[in-house]
Amino acid sequence: MAITNQQIIKAVQAIIEERTSLTKMNNGFGVTMYETDVYVEHDDQLTDQQVSAIMGATSEEEAQQLVYDALHDYEIDCTNNEQDYVLSIIRDNWDWETYGAYEEHEEFIIEYVQEHIYFNFPYDQYMQTTVNMNIRVDSGDGDYDYTLNNFAHGHYSTIDEEGIDSESSLLWLAEQQGYTKEELEAATINYMEEGEEPTSKLLKSIIVESENVTSHMNALTFFVKMTLQDYITFIDNKHDLLLSKNVSCGLLDSWQGAGGLLEIELEKDITIPFDMAYLYADGTSGYGADEIYGLFDKHWTDNAVSFK
Repeated sequence: MAITNQQIIKAVQAIIEERTSLTKMNNGFGVTMYETDVYVEHDDQLTDQQVSAIMGATSEEEAQQLVYDALHDYEIDCTNNEQDYVLSIIRDNWDWETYGAYEEHEEFIIEYVQEHIYFNFPYDQYMQTTVNMNIRVDSGDGDYDYTLNNFAHGHYSTIDEEGIDSESSLLWLAEQQGYTKEELEAATINYMEEGEEPTSKLLKSIIVESENVTSHMNALTFFVKMTLQDYITFIDNKHDLLLSKNVSCGLLDSWQGAGGLLEIELEKDITIPFDMAYLYADGTSGYGADEIYGLFDKHWTDNAVSFK
């Protein structure tokens, strides 16, 4: 008597349910389905190249699609491996005395497995990829190619003639920490002309940072660790960023591969408005800080970011 497709299906289902850890489910139309998680290494993350491709996204939907695109080939390979494993279990446990040789039904069995087993790829794991993120602040000095932060540098300084420009992001930082423009200007002049160091560690570090730049295009930059999911949440919901006072920050010239000492010391936590913050993975927008300075990974402060 010929073996029917329905008999083959029942035989396959019995092996799956007895010999594998696949979860049995119903598709809502009375059809038995199965699902299983695709195995990847528990610490596997996106590569720097893949992260770089996602940095251009402007919405959560676009970013997620870029993640899917970046992992597409790998997902197919992993899914095929899991599928081959399930097929090997079915083949090794096939009752050939009852149903005939496995090879006689192999094409139908492969089609059944492909259509009735969901192989769940762990995209969520890759959304937790940790990124060394640079936050460039533009308080208006972007319109001046970030040349307004060099006021304490002997070669670039304009403080004696014009004072500190109101759109300087270093001035913005000082004001966010509770100081006035006049206080920063006076402290800078006293330091440059009299060698008098400010008592404020913030003002001193701002002046020293400005003094030690080696080029003229220097943007105030904060260095934090973020997951890819945090980044997507930021761009999609337009959150302001709350940073710990312990965050690493300083002047970075990613266009020419230069900058300051990257040693500004905050006195208080700081909030960066969404419309002033440009986020990018280190090395994906011109020269990276690691490329310029040879920094250790710890320079990107861990757990320094929350949303407001």
